[in-house]
This record gives sequence, C-alpha cells and structure tokens, in this order.
Amino acid sequence: MIRSGWRRLVLSAVFAVVAGVPTHAVIFIGTGDPAHNTTAPTGVLADSGWQWEGRWNGLMATAIAPDFFLTAGHVGGATGQSFHFGGRGYVAVASYLSPDSDLRLWRVAGTLPGFAPRYTGTAELEQGVVVFGAGTQRGAPVVENDQTKGWLWGPGDGVLRWGTNTVSQVVDATGQPRSAADPQPGDLLACTYDAGAGGDEVTLSGGDSGGGMFLQEAGIWKLAAVNVAVEASFRTTDGGGEFTAALFDRGGFYEEVAVGQWEPNEELPENLPAAFFAVRVAGNERWIERVLAGQVPPERAVTVEASPTLDGPFASELAARLDAPNARFFVPMTGDARFYRLRSDTALRVSYFTPMGDGIFLGFAP
Repeated sequence: MIRSGWRRLVLSAVFAVVAGVPTHAVIFIGTGDPAHNTTAPTGVLADSGWQWEGRWNGLMATAIAPDFFLTAGHVGGATGQSFHFGGRGYVAVASYLSPDSDLRLWRVAGTLPGFAPRYTGTAELEQGVVVFGAGTQRGAPVVENDQTKGWLWGPGDGVLRWGTNTVSQVVDATGQPRSAADPQPGDLLACTYDAGAGGDEVTLSGGDSGGGMFLQEAGIWKLAAVNVAVEASFRTTDGGGEFTAALFDRGGFYEEVAVGQWEPNEELPENLPAAFFAVRVAGNERWIERVLAGQVPPERAVTVEASPTLDGPFASELAARLDAPNARFFVPMTGDARFYRLRSDTALRVSYFTPMGDGIFLGFAP
C-alpha cells in the first residue's frame, strides 16, 4: 500500500474529527455471524490481548500498568467514572492527554489484576496482529457492477470481538508514509482490509476506538497500537448519499478528499482495499513512561477541597496526598476545624473518614 494522504476517515467513537470517523466493532471478511470470535482466542493466538482489554466510557481501553489504562483520546470520559476490567470497576482519578497523538492515559484507584506489556520496537511492518473492538455487526452487502465490494456497518451491539490483520504501513497524522525505523509520537500503524486474507481478517467500524492492537515478540503478545480511525465514508456518485461501510474494494466509489470535495477511485482489475489506523505505541513510549513515573501533571484529577465552615468557601487542600492503590487521600491535620469534600468530574462519595497519626484517611467510592 502506497499512501500519500488519506480520504476522510471515521473515528472510532461517535465523533468525526480531522480526517476520521469514530469506530465500533470489528467487521470480518469471512463471516457476518455476530457470535464469531466473541470469546478469548485460543491456540497460537492464546493470551494475545483479550485478558488486558476493559470497558471505558462505552468503548474500549487496555490496562498497561498496575494503576493505569490507555485508550484513544477522542473516547473521552471523566474522573469518577469506572474502568471495568477483570470483573470489577476501578474509579478513574486522573487523566493525561497526549500532546502529540490521539491517546489518553487514565490513572485508577486500586490495583489492576494484570496489564499488557508494550511493544516498543520498530519491526511492526508485515507483522500479523490481533485487533479488539466492540460495536457494530456486519450489515448488508455493498454491491457495485454486480460485484460485492464489502458490507455496510450494521447495528451496534457492544460485544467484544477479536480479529486479525497485518500491518502494511507506518504513516503520520496526515497519512504521509513514515519510516518504521524512527518512531515518532504522531505515527499510526495502517492495516488494509483484504479479501482472501482469511476468515478472521478484520477492519474497524464505529465503536472500536480505544481497543488494542497486539503483536508477538519473542513469544509474548504486546500492545503495539490503539485503534483510532478507519476509511469508511463513501458515495456512489459525487452528489449521492453518503454511507459508511467496510470495503475490501473501494474502486468505483467516491471519497471526500477535502471538505465538500469528493473524488472517485478508479475501478481497477485488482481490489483497492480500505485501511484502518491505530496510534503506534512505540512512537509514544517516552510520553507514556513520563506519565507512569509521575513526571507529567494530569489534565484533570480527583482532588480534596477544604473549608473552615460547612457553607464554604471551599478551596483545594494542597497538602492532601492521593493513595491510589487504596482509593483514599491522606490529609494532614492542621489543628483547626475543617470540612472536607471531593471534587471530581463525576460524583464520588466519601466512603470513610479515619484519623491516622498526624492526619486523616479520606476514602472514596463511586
């Protein structure tokens, strides 16, 4: 695949941003069965990422540290919401938005039962990957000139599914080809939706944003990228109605190359497959490490506020220290009467208030 810029993309979520449209569940080449690949992979694909995927803000995210998960930035979310992982919820206490990529890290209260190792190498090209998403089923066939070219996006069902693909190219945020050997924060891994690639071959659709893409290194499956966008918006004529679809052959269809400007793809003897894109972890590893090490201030966080009276005014208690693994704050005692409350994007309740030494523990829960 030689790419010199892309058509308008659909971002995986519900937003259409920059050059993309949101994505939902993976769509298979080989089957429209909604029950296909809805349990953890086995055999040679065992432990390939299913166990590290969780639910966040209605979409997907991947646990990457004892108290952090990673997702697409446009997935959104708020402090006080719960990351559902391993059968329970973990309250999000802080968020960190990448300045260079569509990624966001979230810190949680408590300790996650496991997390994905990250792939930080440069050998993604031509590597087979396992991709996770949860959203739409495969819809009706898209037929042009009596040939099936793919399928419309079907109904969203929120079911976690996995599929496979192969990394075909590294591109930058504008779709320009990039060197795989020089990871940069804006890098995206591109995979094409190829007919004949096997029944588990997938592309993304609306709602797959934030899901993980995993590859194997030395026998260990590692997180290589995070789903963000897909080429999925088409017309049959310049002035025709727009539709979203998973196409393994875009030949003969119109795509938007600039705002309001639609151009046709040439109908060729060979297929012209659509591609999907995932933010490359290797290009963002330095930022991830700095966040995990506490070297980056959060864009927003759960905080403690205090006031000498119940009616306020309340102000941030700067001396309060977060004990995230135990879902509590330690607040030093001042000797004065103080009233405390929590500030969060989403309501939290104070679960306990316990004196300890020269301070108090203030526990919290959803």
